[in-house]
Amino acid sequence: MSRGAVHAGLALLLSVLAWGCAATPPGESVAAVEIETILQPELNGLEPHVRERLQQALAGLDRLADAEPVKRASAYGEAGLVFHAYSFNEPAASCYRNASRLVSDEAIWPYLLGQVLVALHRDMEAIEAFERSLELDPGYQPTLVRLGDLMLRSDSLERAAGYFDAALQSGSESAAARFGRGKVALAAQQFELATRLFEETLELAPESSAVHYPLALAYRGLGDMEQAKSHLVQRGEAPPPLPDFWMQRVIAEIDGMRVHQLRGTEASRLGRYVEAKAEFEAALNAAPDSALILTNLALTLIRLEDPETAESHLRRAVELAPEDTFARYNLGTLLASRGDDAAAIAEFERTLAVDPDHTLAQINLANALCRSGHCVDAATWYERAAAAAPGNLALRVGHARALGASGRWTDAAALLEEAHRQRPDDPALRGALARVLAAAPEEGVRNGRRALQIARPLLRDRPTLDEMETFAMVAAENGHFGQAVELQRQLLRSVGAASPESKKVAWEANLKRYERRIACRSPWGDVLR
Repeated sequence: MSRGAVHAGLALLLSVLAWGCAATPPGESVAAVEIETILQPELNGLEPHVRERLQQALAGLDRLADAEPVKRASAYGEAGLVFHAYSFNEPAASCYRNASRLVSDEAIWPYLLGQVLVALHRDMEAIEAFERSLELDPGYQPTLVRLGDLMLRSDSLERAAGYFDAALQSGSESAAARFGRGKVALAAQQFELATRLFEETLELAPESSAVHYPLALAYRGLGDMEQAKSHLVQRGEAPPPLPDFWMQRVIAEIDGMRVHQLRGTEASRLGRYVEAKAEFEAALNAAPDSALILTNLALTLIRLEDPETAESHLRRAVELAPEDTFARYNLGTLLASRGDDAAAIAEFERTLAVDPDHTLAQINLANALCRSGHCVDAATWYERAAAAAPGNLALRVGHARALGASGRWTDAAALLEEAHRQRPDDPALRGALARVLAAAPEEGVRNGRRALQIARPLLRDRPTLDEMETFAMVAAENGHFGQAVELQRQLLRSVGAASPESKKVAWEANLKRYERRIACRSPWGDVLR
């Protein structure tokens, strides 16, 4: 079964060769081309006309086995479109690779290969495929945007900015390229630039609700909390539009149950969850045993604040397809959000038993283990996730907390020091390091003067509650107990009704310590939530 792509639990037996073999120039001998074998996936359970189309696509490849390269490339490309349309991403990838090898000057096939590799969570291979497509067609804007998104995801901010800038040059009115460039600016703490780019994105595509959340963060970075709150309440998941003519060829292959599924996916993407629910329910009527549709419907119901029904659909999905990591991971995430960490841990562990490289499952398993007090085990999973995503520095905070809770404060400090060196302007890393240096229970780890130096930029005009708590710890460690008391009192006055009771208890306990001129010795309190 493919990991993260063929989510209906259908077993795929196929031969996958590495992308990057030398493409064949037009007219070169067929015998010189390395062709991947496309083995037929399990088609039981599909609608009859869909099964027939997939079988015809495979039969067409056999009929053209001795044809000239151009005809064979076209056949492989067309078969790839059909497999891609029905989420059989592994055979689609093999078809696209073969088409690219047979005819090396068509940009569409490596581009679509990049799309399915992204769906398979194979980002590095996807980058290679998109870059090959870009060499053949430097002006196709979706390729530039996809590459920018992948570079941003891998924390390569400079390269991401380059791709988004190139996309803007190829189409200055592109809301998607402007949005991507704004996310790069936000990641680089360039709040003024990020704010301008996000605002321009909304002017071009006001329906793009996904812009509001990062725009709120940008305004917060500028200290404009009123604007930040205004955009925070408008956040959604509809991204800016990106016309993609090559992906339209994939969509054109879809019919039957898949039409409802596609419409539901698009409605969900645009934040129209009531409409999405109706479409997914229609798809489910046509295919009641589809784990993919059950999972998509469940995710929509979560958005509509019906977690009980969502959970029942997810449980049905994993019952139908026990090795479906898409359904099982989302079941674990829902259980964790409902406070059932023990059950969530079991689902994340089962997800990782099928797909050991599922980074999000590793992270969420580590988080749930931490909350359950199993910090030693949590630290191991954070280490694995960090190895798989070395550019994701946000993982370092959770990892450091787990190390600290395991008594490994020296390791926690070293981890945060290295992350802070890599990204010195990141406020989360700065705050975490300042806390460890100020409040670690191991005397040899603490360094009050350095903690003060690191934390000073956090005390802005309108610091967050976490930042206020951090600076109070730092002030107390440096003997400024009057300032620590005032900050802690201000923190308690600012606390909202939604804050966990455990946090309020920890804050009150620290206030009493500071009033008695005793510094804090627990950087994150007793609860790792």
